[in-house]
Amino acid sequence: MTFTRADTVNVAILVFLSCIWGTAFAAIKIAVLDIGPFGVAAARALIGGLTLFVFLILIGSPAWRVKKSLLTAQNLRILFFIGLVGTLAPFFLISWAETRLDSNLVGLLISTGPLITALGGHFITGEEEVSPARFGAISLGFLGVIVLMYEGVLQVGSMSLMAQLAVVLASGCYAAGNLVAWRLTMIEPAKLACLSLLIAASFMIPTAFLNDVPHPASWQADTWWALCWLGMISSGFAFSLRYVLIKRAGAGFMANVGYLIPVVAVLVGGFFLGESIGIEKLVAMALIITSVILSQRFAVRLKRKQPE
Repeated sequence: MTFTRADTVNVAILVFLSCIWGTAFAAIKIAVLDIGPFGVAAARALIGGLTLFVFLILIGSPAWRVKKSLLTAQNLRILFFIGLVGTLAPFFLISWAETRLDSNLVGLLISTGPLITALGGHFITGEEEVSPARFGAISLGFLGVIVLMYEGVLQVGSMSLMAQLAVVLASGCYAAGNLVAWRLTMIEPAKLACLSLLIAASFMIPTAFLNDVPHPASWQADTWWALCWLGMISSGFAFSLRYVLIKRAGAGFMANVGYLIPVVAVLVGGFFLGESIGIEKLVAMALIITSVILSQRFAVRLKRKQPE
Protein backbone atom coordinates (compact mmCIF):
# COMPACT_ATOMS: atom_id res chain seq x y z
CA MET A 1 0.00 0.00 0.00
CA THR A 2 1.31 3.49 -0.91
CA PHE A 3 0.62 6.32 1.50
CA THR A 4 0.26 9.80 0.00
CA ARG A 5 1.30 13.00 1.71
CA ALA A 6 -2.38 13.57 2.58
CA ASP A 7 -2.54 10.15 4.26
CA THR A 8 0.56 10.97 6.29
CA VAL A 9 -0.89 14.30 7.42
CA ASN A 10 -4.18 12.63 8.39
CA VAL A 11 -2.39 10.01 10.47
CA ALA A 12 -0.26 12.71 12.13
CA ILE A 13 -3.38 14.70 13.07
CA LEU A 14 -5.01 11.51 14.38
CA VAL A 15 -2.05 10.70 16.63
CA PHE A 16 -1.82 14.31 17.84
CA LEU A 17 -5.50 14.38 18.79
CA SER A 18 -5.12 11.04 20.54
CA CYS A 19 -2.31 12.42 22.68
CA ILE A 20 -4.37 15.48 23.66
CA TRP A 21 -7.57 13.57 24.45
CA GLY A 22 -5.74 10.66 26.05
CA THR A 23 -4.44 12.99 28.75
CA ALA A 24 -7.80 14.74 29.20
CA PHE A 25 -9.22 12.02 31.45
CA ALA A 26 -6.61 12.71 34.13
CA ALA A 27 -7.49 16.42 33.98
CA ILE A 28 -11.19 15.62 34.32
CA LYS A 29 -10.44 13.47 37.35
CA ILE A 30 -8.60 16.34 39.04
CA ALA A 31 -11.36 18.87 38.38
CA VAL A 32 -14.42 16.71 39.03
CA LEU A 33 -13.30 15.90 42.58
CA ASP A 34 -13.41 19.62 43.34
CA ILE A 35 -16.40 21.02 41.43
CA GLY A 36 -18.45 18.00 40.31
CA PRO A 37 -19.55 16.89 36.83
CA PHE A 38 -21.90 19.82 36.14
CA GLY A 39 -19.15 22.30 36.92
CA VAL A 40 -16.57 20.50 34.80
CA ALA A 41 -18.88 20.22 31.79
CA ALA A 42 -19.97 23.87 32.00
CA ALA A 43 -16.47 25.29 32.55
CA ARG A 44 -14.89 23.09 29.88
CA ALA A 45 -17.43 24.16 27.26
CA LEU A 46 -17.30 27.85 28.22
CA ILE A 47 -13.49 28.11 28.35
CA GLY A 48 -13.17 26.21 25.07
CA GLY A 49 -15.83 28.30 23.33
CA LEU A 50 -14.44 31.63 24.53
CA THR A 51 -10.89 30.60 23.58
CA LEU A 52 -11.98 29.97 20.00
CA PHE A 53 -14.22 33.05 20.00
CA VAL A 54 -11.25 35.32 20.81
CA PHE A 55 -8.97 33.43 18.41
CA LEU A 56 -11.41 33.90 15.53
CA ILE A 57 -11.65 37.64 16.23
CA LEU A 58 -7.85 37.95 16.25
CA ILE A 59 -7.53 36.29 12.84
CA GLY A 60 -10.27 38.47 11.39
CA SER A 61 -12.92 35.79 11.04
CA PRO A 62 -15.33 36.22 13.98
CA ALA A 63 -17.66 33.37 14.81
CA TRP A 64 -20.78 35.40 14.03
CA ARG A 65 -19.64 36.06 10.46
CA VAL A 66 -21.46 33.21 8.72
CA LYS A 67 -23.09 33.46 5.30
CA LYS A 68 -26.83 34.05 5.63
CA SER A 69 -27.42 31.38 3.01
CA LEU A 70 -26.03 28.82 5.48
CA LEU A 71 -28.42 29.80 8.27
CA THR A 72 -31.18 27.46 7.16
CA ALA A 73 -33.45 25.68 9.61
CA GLN A 74 -31.84 22.34 8.76
CA ASN A 75 -28.29 23.61 9.32
CA LEU A 76 -29.28 25.21 12.62
CA ARG A 77 -30.82 21.92 13.76
CA ILE A 78 -27.60 20.12 12.87
CA LEU A 79 -25.53 22.75 14.70
CA PHE A 80 -27.62 22.42 17.86
CA PHE A 81 -27.45 18.62 17.57
CA ILE A 82 -23.65 18.81 17.49
CA GLY A 83 -23.63 21.27 20.40
CA LEU A 84 -26.00 19.33 22.63
CA VAL A 85 -25.59 15.66 21.66
CA GLY A 86 -22.07 15.68 20.24
CA THR A 87 -20.54 18.05 22.82
CA LEU A 88 -22.57 18.74 25.97
CA ALA A 89 -23.81 15.20 26.58
CA PRO A 90 -20.39 13.47 26.44
CA PHE A 91 -18.77 16.27 28.49
CA PHE A 92 -21.24 15.64 31.30
CA LEU A 93 -21.44 11.84 31.01
CA ILE A 94 -17.67 11.38 31.11
CA SER A 95 -17.29 13.81 34.02
CA TRP A 96 -20.06 12.05 35.95
CA ALA A 97 -18.54 8.63 35.23
CA GLU A 98 -15.18 9.76 36.61
CA THR A 99 -16.77 10.34 40.01
CA ARG A 100 -17.13 6.56 40.13
CA LEU A 101 -14.44 5.16 37.82
CA ASP A 102 -10.69 5.51 37.42
CA SER A 103 -9.71 7.88 34.62
CA ASN A 104 -7.76 5.13 32.82
CA LEU A 105 -10.80 2.87 32.67
CA VAL A 106 -12.89 5.72 31.27
CA GLY A 107 -10.26 6.24 28.59
CA LEU A 108 -10.50 2.55 27.70
CA LEU A 109 -14.29 2.47 27.55
CA ILE A 110 -14.33 5.44 25.14
CA SER A 111 -12.75 3.08 22.62
CA THR A 112 -16.17 1.75 21.65
CA GLY A 113 -16.46 4.85 19.43
CA PRO A 114 -14.81 3.55 16.22
CA LEU A 115 -17.14 0.57 15.94
CA ILE A 116 -20.20 2.78 16.51
CA THR A 117 -19.02 5.37 13.99
CA ALA A 118 -18.07 2.85 11.32
CA LEU A 119 -21.42 1.11 11.56
CA GLY A 120 -23.24 4.47 11.61
CA GLY A 121 -21.28 5.65 8.59
CA HIS A 122 -22.35 2.50 6.76
CA PHE A 123 -25.98 2.12 7.79
CA ILE A 124 -27.05 5.72 8.57
CA THR A 125 -25.11 8.31 6.57
CA GLY A 126 -23.84 6.09 3.75
CA GLU A 127 -20.48 7.85 4.06
CA GLU A 128 -18.39 4.70 4.18
CA GLU A 129 -18.67 1.05 3.30
CA VAL A 130 -17.85 -1.55 5.95
CA SER A 131 -16.57 -4.51 3.97
CA PRO A 132 -16.03 -7.88 5.68
CA ALA A 133 -12.29 -7.17 5.69
CA ARG A 134 -12.75 -3.79 7.37
CA PHE A 135 -15.22 -5.18 9.87
CA GLY A 136 -12.59 -7.77 10.76
CA ALA A 137 -10.01 -5.01 11.24
CA ILE A 138 -12.39 -3.03 13.47
CA SER A 139 -13.19 -6.16 15.46
CA LEU A 140 -9.47 -6.72 16.00
CA GLY A 141 -9.22 -3.31 17.62
CA PHE A 142 -12.30 -4.01 19.69
CA LEU A 143 -10.64 -7.22 20.86
CA GLY A 144 -7.72 -5.11 22.03
CA VAL A 145 -10.13 -2.91 23.96
CA ILE A 146 -11.64 -5.99 25.62
CA VAL A 147 -8.16 -7.13 26.65
CA LEU A 148 -7.49 -3.69 28.13
CA MET A 149 -10.86 -3.51 29.89
CA TYR A 150 -10.77 -6.97 31.44
CA GLU A 151 -8.73 -6.19 34.54
CA GLY A 152 -10.37 -2.82 35.08
CA VAL A 153 -13.90 -4.19 34.82
CA LEU A 154 -13.09 -6.87 37.40
CA GLN A 155 -11.83 -4.17 39.77
CA VAL A 156 -14.78 -1.87 39.21
CA GLY A 157 -17.53 -4.36 39.95
CA SER A 158 -21.25 -4.25 39.28
CA MET A 159 -21.93 -1.18 41.47
CA SER A 160 -20.36 1.02 38.77
CA LEU A 161 -22.22 -0.50 35.85
CA MET A 162 -24.21 2.69 35.25
CA ALA A 163 -21.01 4.72 35.09
CA GLN A 164 -19.52 2.30 32.56
CA LEU A 165 -22.66 2.49 30.43
CA ALA A 166 -22.54 6.29 30.67
CA VAL A 167 -19.06 6.29 29.10
CA VAL A 168 -20.23 3.99 26.30
CA LEU A 169 -23.19 6.33 25.74
CA ALA A 170 -20.80 9.29 25.65
CA SER A 171 -18.77 7.47 23.02
CA GLY A 172 -21.95 7.03 20.99
CA CYS A 173 -22.71 10.76 21.33
CA TYR A 174 -19.28 11.67 19.99
CA ALA A 175 -19.85 9.25 17.12
CA ALA A 176 -23.23 10.83 16.33
CA GLY A 177 -21.66 14.29 16.30
CA ASN A 178 -18.91 13.10 13.96
CA LEU A 179 -21.40 11.50 11.58
CA VAL A 180 -23.45 14.67 11.09
CA ALA A 181 -20.57 17.18 11.21
CA TRP A 182 -19.69 16.66 7.53
CA ARG A 183 -23.02 18.23 6.59
CA LEU A 184 -21.63 21.54 7.83
CA THR A 185 -18.24 21.37 6.12
CA MET A 186 -19.04 24.70 4.43
CA ILE A 187 -18.51 26.27 7.88
CA GLU A 188 -14.88 26.73 8.94
CA PRO A 189 -13.81 24.04 11.49
CA ALA A 190 -12.83 26.60 14.15
CA LYS A 191 -16.20 28.36 13.82
CA LEU A 192 -18.09 25.07 13.99
CA ALA A 193 -16.20 24.07 17.12
CA CYS A 194 -16.67 27.51 18.69
CA LEU A 195 -20.42 27.62 18.04
CA SER A 196 -21.00 24.05 19.25
CA LEU A 197 -19.04 24.70 22.47
CA LEU A 198 -20.90 27.95 23.18
CA ILE A 199 -24.24 26.22 22.58
CA ALA A 200 -23.20 23.53 25.05
CA ALA A 201 -22.09 26.15 27.58
CA SER A 202 -25.33 28.17 27.26
CA PHE A 203 -27.33 25.12 28.33
CA MET A 204 -24.93 23.72 30.93
CA ILE A 205 -24.07 26.90 32.86
CA PRO A 206 -27.63 27.46 34.19
CA THR A 207 -27.82 23.74 34.99
CA ALA A 208 -24.56 23.97 36.93
CA PHE A 209 -25.87 26.86 39.05
CA LEU A 210 -29.09 24.95 39.76
CA ASN A 211 -26.99 22.03 41.01
CA ASP A 212 -25.03 24.11 43.54
CA VAL A 213 -21.64 24.09 41.84
CA PRO A 214 -19.10 25.87 44.09
CA HIS A 215 -18.31 29.49 43.25
CA PRO A 216 -15.29 29.77 40.91
CA ALA A 217 -13.45 31.86 43.51
CA SER A 218 -13.29 28.78 45.74
CA TRP A 219 -11.87 26.44 43.10
CA GLN A 220 -8.40 25.06 43.75
CA ALA A 221 -5.41 26.00 41.60
CA ASP A 222 -5.08 22.43 40.31
CA THR A 223 -8.71 22.57 39.22
CA TRP A 224 -8.11 25.75 37.21
CA TRP A 225 -5.05 24.24 35.52
CA ALA A 226 -7.04 21.12 34.65
CA LEU A 227 -9.97 23.18 33.31
CA CYS A 228 -7.68 25.37 31.22
CA TRP A 229 -6.16 22.26 29.66
CA LEU A 230 -9.61 20.78 29.05
CA GLY A 231 -11.14 24.01 27.74
CA MET A 232 -8.35 25.64 25.73
CA ILE A 233 -6.46 22.60 24.43
CA SER A 234 -8.65 19.49 24.66
CA SER A 235 -11.89 21.25 23.72
CA GLY A 236 -11.09 24.50 21.88
CA PHE A 237 -7.99 23.68 19.85
CA ALA A 238 -8.54 19.92 19.51
CA PHE A 239 -12.22 20.25 18.54
CA SER A 240 -11.23 22.56 15.69
CA LEU A 241 -8.62 20.07 14.54
CA ARG A 242 -11.22 17.33 14.88
CA TYR A 243 -13.47 18.96 12.28
CA VAL A 244 -10.48 19.54 10.00
CA LEU A 245 -9.78 15.81 10.09
CA ILE A 246 -13.43 14.90 9.49
CA LYS A 247 -13.44 17.17 6.44
CA ARG A 248 -10.17 15.67 5.17
CA ALA A 249 -10.67 11.97 5.89
CA GLY A 250 -14.26 11.36 7.04
CA ALA A 251 -15.90 10.42 10.32
CA GLY A 252 -14.85 6.78 10.01
CA PHE A 253 -11.14 7.64 9.99
CA MET A 254 -11.67 10.22 12.71
CA ALA A 255 -13.23 7.50 14.87
CA ASN A 256 -9.91 5.65 14.97
CA VAL A 257 -8.85 8.19 17.60
CA GLY A 258 -10.93 6.08 19.97
CA TYR A 259 -8.55 3.18 19.53
CA LEU A 260 -5.45 5.30 20.18
CA ILE A 261 -6.80 7.16 23.22
CA PRO A 262 -6.57 4.10 25.52
CA VAL A 263 -2.97 3.55 24.42
CA VAL A 264 -2.13 7.09 25.51
CA ALA A 265 -4.10 6.64 28.74
CA VAL A 266 -2.17 3.48 29.61
CA LEU A 267 1.20 5.08 28.84
CA VAL A 268 0.38 8.27 30.78
CA GLY A 269 -0.76 6.18 33.73
CA GLY A 270 2.39 4.08 33.60
CA PHE A 271 5.00 6.81 33.15
CA PHE A 272 3.42 9.72 35.06
CA LEU A 273 1.13 8.11 37.63
CA GLY A 274 3.20 5.02 38.43
CA GLU A 275 0.58 2.54 37.24
CA SER A 276 1.75 -0.87 36.06
CA ILE A 277 1.96 -1.75 32.37
CA GLY A 278 1.48 -5.51 32.19
CA ILE A 279 1.86 -7.87 29.25
CA GLU A 280 -1.88 -7.77 28.60
CA LYS A 281 -1.71 -4.01 28.02
CA LEU A 282 1.19 -4.37 25.60
CA VAL A 283 -0.69 -7.07 23.68
CA ALA A 284 -3.81 -4.90 23.58
CA MET A 285 -1.88 -1.90 22.29
CA ALA A 286 -0.39 -4.03 19.51
CA LEU A 287 -3.90 -5.18 18.51
CA ILE A 288 -5.23 -1.62 18.55
CA ILE A 289 -2.43 -0.13 16.44
CA THR A 290 -2.71 -2.98 13.94
CA SER A 291 -6.45 -2.42 13.77
CA VAL A 292 -6.02 1.28 12.98
CA ILE A 293 -3.61 0.50 10.12
CA LEU A 294 -5.79 -2.24 8.63
CA SER A 295 -9.00 -0.27 9.10
CA GLN A 296 -7.55 2.61 7.09
CA ARG A 297 -6.28 0.22 4.41
CA PHE A 298 -9.67 -1.43 3.93
CA ALA A 299 -11.68 1.80 4.21
CA VAL A 300 -13.93 2.62 1.27
CA ARG A 301 -15.25 6.18 1.36
CA LEU A 302 -18.38 6.59 -0.72
CA LYS A 303 -19.19 9.73 -2.66
CA ARG A 304 -21.17 12.11 -0.54
CA LYS A 305 -24.17 14.06 -1.57
CA GLN A 306 -23.29 17.70 -1.21
CA PRO A 307 -25.21 19.39 1.60
CA GLU A 308 -27.81 21.76 0.28
